[in-house]
Amino acid sequence: KRLGGKLGMTAVLHTWGQNLSQHVHLHCLVPGGVLTENQEWHSARSTYLFPVRALSRHFRGKMVSALRECATAGKLDRITRADEIDQLLDQLMKKDWVVYSKPCINHTETIIRYLARDKSL
Repeated sequence: KRLGGKLGMTAVLHTWGQNLSQHVHLHCLVPGGVLTENQEWHSARSTYLFPVRALSRHFRGKMVSALRECATAGKLDRITRADEIDQLLDQLMKKDWVVYSKPCINHTETIIRYLARDKSL
């Protein structure tokens, strides 16, 4: 809204860390601007599109809200008792979620290769 256009994003879910231990995390590539209805590019005014702390809280709220909707619709297979779901999601909301954000990246091919985990790119 603030920039007057539509924002794009690419996201990749990784489930393992470099040492092959379970480490579920999401990588997102978000451009530093938006496209207007006229297909014009509007850049963000700073090196960061959003304040990182606000982004962390917003993402946590959206994710927990989506999980609550899935629970209500009976789409959570591993947790089925309503009191257990509420307790778990309430705990998630009490934790600070970490969003690690970097300004514009220069080595895009290296980043894409890492996210895709493909050595041939």
